[in-house]
Amino acid sequence: KFEKLAEIFWKISATVEIGCFAKVSTQLYLPQLEPPPPICYDFPITNTRKHHMKTLLPLLILLLAACTSTPKKLTRPSSPLSQTHQTLIQQAEQQTTGRTQAVLAQARKMAIVQPEIIKGGCWDYLDAAWTRAGVPRQARKIVYADKINGNYAHPDLLQAGDWIYHVNHSYHGIEHSGMFIGWVDKTQHLGLTLSYAGEDRKEPARYKVYDLSSVYQITRAE
Repeated sequence: KFEKLAEIFWKISATVEIGCFAKVSTQLYLPQLEPPPPICYDFPITNTRKHHMKTLLPLLILLLAACTSTPKKLTRPSSPLSQTHQTLIQQAEQQTTGRTQAVLAQARKMAIVQPEIIKGGCWDYLDAAWTRAGVPRQARKIVYADKINGNYAHPDLLQAGDWIYHVNHSYHGIEHSGMFIGWVDKTQHLGLTLSYAGEDRKEPARYKVYDLSSVYQITRAE
């Protein structure tokens, strides 16, 4: 890109030296790098005018480069995992088998190995991970279900790889879904989950500790 702009700079500079001004259209001529023939005006190009025009040419190059560059998507950097969280993630995959293990591995891949932004919210993210892991919707079994303000699941019911719905006590008490990884402090109902905040956040799913005292639905891979 910069080599092409340098070529344009050289052609315009040469035009200035012979006392003419090349009118370059970024829309018509930049892609082909063939500026139109110089348009010579009947006023003399003095040394002072030459100096001013050459002074402005680098600014023109910078402006063209800015206009032709592709803006980068904003992403938030992922927080590093603590040793405790890494251990729980490893244990979850080592202590499970079959489809549950496949779901855990696929979700980790999408979150850490090859981070992805999935269109939609927390449900869409986990649905994509489970489907890719070979667990389509008809192969998912609801093992516990109640209303968001009803009776909540006992902590002993939760297993690594469960897709859970719970009250998000850390954010206005709204409903949220995530994948249970393991207990950080079971007595305090603090569990590590894989959580997705939604595509608008421009970041992949992350492993985060939640208060899981209010889990009202548990779905498990059959």
